[in-house]
Order: sequence, then structure tokens, then C-alpha cells
Amino acid sequence: MAAVSDRYEKGWWSCSYVVDPVASPPSLPALRTILFEIKGAETGWPVWLSLEGRPGKEARIADSVIECWLPDTQSDDFWRADPGGRTFLLRRLQEDTDFPNVAPGPLLI
Repeated sequence: MAAVSDRYEKGWWSCSYVVDPVASPPSLPALRTILFEIKGAETGWPVWLSLEGRPGKEARIADSVIECWLPDTQSDDFWRADPGGRTFLLRRLQEDTDFPNVAPGPLLI
């Protein structure tokens, strides 16, 4: 597996948001369910993806948040969400993997 810094050296994007105020924070299991219910079904790799049934690529409870790290996938996503309404997503640029026979990086500098 490549080092984390190598995964994103050609580019990445991130997104975060806060739902404010959260009147009654959900439990962590309830938050996990909510995240899977709201994830989009648009084209491409959806945000808040968890590859259930694939060990090591499922969302998990860690340090009072829900988090998921998807190494060696199309986007190398890492995301976190907490019951207080804070979320974060880090994703490798998909353009780095969408063009067969083209090395990432030489076209967009």
C-alpha cells in the first residue's frame, strides 16, 4: 500500500460542513445510519461511501466519531462525521485514475 502522502501528491480536494445547531445529537450508530441514508446516488463515487462487508473499508466508530478510510479504491476517500454535526471528506482527484495509459500529473500542473 502506498504511503498516505503519495496517494495525494498529484492533487486532492476536501469538503467540510457543520449542521448548526444540532438540537438533539444522534447516537453514533444512529449517525452512521443517517449518513448511509442521505448519501447521494448521483453519477460517480458518492460521498460518505462505506464498503460494507469489505473488511477494513467499512465505516467504524472511532474516538466519538464515525470514520471511514478507503485506501486502494477509486478515490482513496477518508471521511469523518460527529454527532454534533461536523463532517470532513478528503478525496484524491479522480482525474488521476480516469485516463488509461496516461500517467497522472503531466496534463494538469
